[in-house]
Amino acid sequence: MTTKKLQSVEKALRLLKLFSSGKRELRVSEMIGQLGYHKSSLQRLISTLVAEGFLERSPDNAAHYRLGVETLLLGNAAKENLDLRGVAKPYLLDLAQKTRETVHLSVTDDFRVYYLDKIDSSQSIRIITQVGQRIPIHSSSMGKSIMAHMQSDELEQGISKHGLPPLTQNTITTRTGLDKELERIRKRGCAYDNEEWHVGVKCVAAPIFDENGNAVAAVSCSGPAQRFTEQTLPGLAKNVKEAARAISRRLGYRTMNK
Repeated sequence: MTTKKLQSVEKALRLLKLFSSGKRELRVSEMIGQLGYHKSSLQRLISTLVAEGFLERSPDNAAHYRLGVETLLLGNAAKENLDLRGVAKPYLLDLAQKTRETVHLSVTDDFRVYYLDKIDSSQSIRIITQVGQRIPIHSSSMGKSIMAHMQSDELEQGISKHGLPPLTQNTITTRTGLDKELERIRKRGCAYDNEEWHVGVKCVAAPIFDENGNAVAAVSCSGPAQRFTEQTLPGLAKNVKEAARAISRRLGYRTMNK
């Protein structure tokens, strides 16, 4: 009896998950085609979910079903419980273990990068930063990875207000240079800091997206320039992008083509 109940729950959850793939409404025939359930069994599941408020008939087409208000209430409750630092922590620890470099989680604040969390490198020679520290957005890989996905008006306003001041001889200080850099970042999915914030420090970062596809944060690996070479950078970038994708998925992002 217990097994049958668990199977029913599993079937109902699989049915609800069909709507997470971007389909707002589904016909019974589409559900059968994707799940392989017998029609009578599926109709019982649908009736139960409709009665409990997890599904409802479309007002435009009675043959179509869509998610009900109860799923919205549950989703809002889950979203309120999603703390970015808490969600990201295991992935930051994993990234630090894989790379043995200093790992940061950052957001932006008034066109600056704000260090939200940090895992120190396990190596004796490492960079010194602090949680809560702020640095100019255009000088860091984390900042540039978020800038690459900003709305154009937000980008324009930030640059107009703060400019692109030099911090080292490698800092990008022209709009033409920045635009080219942001295009490269969008294509490869990660950003590099080539001693643009601090001489002797290099970094690779990738953006973290929320459920709406907005770049809301970034994750990075940072370390002494001598360890961030042409040989080591591809592996570091791969690990950083994997961590960013994993955190994005936990935040509800589903289209991993950025």
